[in-house]
Amino acid sequence: MNKIKNIIVTLSLLFACVSCSEDDKLIFNPNNVSPGQLANINASYVLEATKTNEVAQIFNWGAFDMGYNAAVTYTLEMDLAAHNFANALEVVSGNILTANITVGQLNAAMLRLKRVYEFEDATEQNVQFRVMGSISPNVEPFYTNVVSTKITPYSGSTDLPKIWVIGDFCGWNHANSQFLYAFTGGDLYEGWIFFDGKAANGFKVTGDANWDNGNWGLADGQTPPAEASAIVLTEGGSSKDIKCYSMNFYRFSYNTASLELKMLNSMNTFGIIGDGANGWGDTDDILFDFDTENQVFTATVTLTDGGIKFRADGSWNYNLGQLHDGETGLLAKDGDNISVTAGTYKITVNLNNPDEMTYTIETAQALDPSKITAQVLNNHNDLEMYRNKSDMISWTALDFGGQAPATVNYTVEMALKGTNFANVQILGATKETSLNVSGDAYLAALEALGKGIDGAVDIDIRVTSTVSGITNTYISNVVSFKLTVATPPDYPEELFMIGEEFGGWDWGSPGIVSMIPVCQVEGSFWCIKYIQAGKPFKWAPQKAWQDDFAGLDKATGYEVDGGNAVVDEDGLYMIYIDMSAKEITIEPAKVYGMGDCFGGWDAGTHLFDVDGSTASFVATGSGELRMYAGSTAATATTDWWRMEFIILDGIIEYRGNGGDQERVPVAADQTITLDFSTDTGTIN
Repeated sequence: MNKIKNIIVTLSLLFACVSCSEDDKLIFNPNNVSPGQLANINASYVLEATKTNEVAQIFNWGAFDMGYNAAVTYTLEMDLAAHNFANALEVVSGNILTANITVGQLNAAMLRLKRVYEFEDATEQNVQFRVMGSISPNVEPFYTNVVSTKITPYSGSTDLPKIWVIGDFCGWNHANSQFLYAFTGGDLYEGWIFFDGKAANGFKVTGDANWDNGNWGLADGQTPPAEASAIVLTEGGSSKDIKCYSMNFYRFSYNTASLELKMLNSMNTFGIIGDGANGWGDTDDILFDFDTENQVFTATVTLTDGGIKFRADGSWNYNLGQLHDGETGLLAKDGDNISVTAGTYKITVNLNNPDEMTYTIETAQALDPSKITAQVLNNHNDLEMYRNKSDMISWTALDFGGQAPATVNYTVEMALKGTNFANVQILGATKETSLNVSGDAYLAALEALGKGIDGAVDIDIRVTSTVSGITNTYISNVVSFKLTVATPPDYPEELFMIGEEFGGWDWGSPGIVSMIPVCQVEGSFWCIKYIQAGKPFKWAPQKAWQDDFAGLDKATGYEVDGGNAVVDEDGLYMIYIDMSAKEITIEPAKVYGMGDCFGGWDAGTHLFDVDGSTASFVATGSGELRMYAGSTAATATTDWWRMEFIILDGIIEYRGNGGDQERVPVAADQTITLDFSTDTGTIN
């Protein structure tokens, strides 16, 4: 039953032709109010993540008659049926009589109701709407009629429209990418990305799980400042990697219309603080792990009765707590303490949607540290390596003794042999069961131990591990070997091939072949050429007779005769020179396509047909042209794009040490033909 209030409202009203005296008073009587009517809506809605920016329903209602010309604020509310709007959610509010509500807005409201009522994910729910009209916080509001419908929402962020963030942090593999999501539909995508210390190694943004539907990076010559707050990107295969960020975690937004990438927040660590955890001290944070598949922070921890909050980098500059007077599970910056009781829990925090940052605290089984067995470090041979190369250290996974596994952080340590790790050096850390250690990392450790380059040193290595939620450290067995880090040779930046067929032994001839650098693999070069049997050729690092050679320590697939290289059969050959391995390999050429126009993105699958000096392929679909050469000798890398090339204006353009190349469209059933004798190509 509405309370009856008679409120005398003194209004200073100015009318065009009427003037009211100071003694005029307007009597507001709630009994005279006539609320408007909310129009009927559809009987049901099945919301789809691919349609977030489409209008789901246009809500219309009539103006409220307050008995005088009042300024009314209208609020469209919704709640599950049979709850009498006990947890009414505001959908939209303003001095309006209509509201275009999108699929994304409606779904976001349903997900908030899901946290209140805990109904099953993506299931049909009975929902009611009404409109509240208000003229003042001091006057109780009035409501329209209630309209009912059924709504089936889609689930959380993993079903939203998304774009891909790909880079060195995920091995440049779209299958391991992280995402920015369109929470409200339209062109704006947001989310937190975990770079694991590799942001400065470079990343890009793509519109799909390939490079053909949006490939956003820096323009040629664009150099944004370190930790840039905003960058306008460029689209296309010639765009460059973004390398101006250096922290572990970043919250980015990207607008696919304006091409503006914004850095909204960043941190290196995110942790749990409070007397319900380790305490409120400066160093009491329990750090979260990051689940890269779901893009949420997780930790399994043992808590006591008390309160907790979450904060970045052990500082109060960015801290999160329970939203004041909000639903349990919603976070706010500088929010209230979260009350917890003693027990072991899995805490999950999702910060991707800035309008709905959430946390969950679920009962978990406490780990028994005594059941956990340390990892076993695999044996390692004596090692001689250049400082610009890398070496793999590997071990078995930590054995949890039948318990549910938690996140493990492994650290590879090194010391001089027999010193019991008194002066331990860290070679690196990882969550995997192997670590690639560079020669520079080994050398830095040797120098810290009083040793240096070009000398054999007896060392010990071991792996230590820590487990999320417990304080124990587990130590592997110790493996010993001799380590020599050598000064790398000075590899040439260019390499040329000359011969009877290649320039007629004349260094001034345009027929000299410029070998192609294998992208970012120092000392490795390649080319594909048609070679006649018995016709000699050789190589030199400049177009002159100096330091020329026909072989290195190992020659595969050809012979050295009279100081020159020769093959015994005519054919189109891949020539691969690995100066680091001191090996030259010549083998029948294999050319591959990659992408939608070739039938997919599986490497080593879409092989061109070879006929004489040409190779051809009939496109099976439409897409952007990407091709590459294969070689069994390319053991320094398995990345197909390191020997990539395209056809541009009828010329074969090789990637070499450059970035992504310009994209060329190809339609289904077009024939791509490459002539490696003239370095030309056609698409017909």
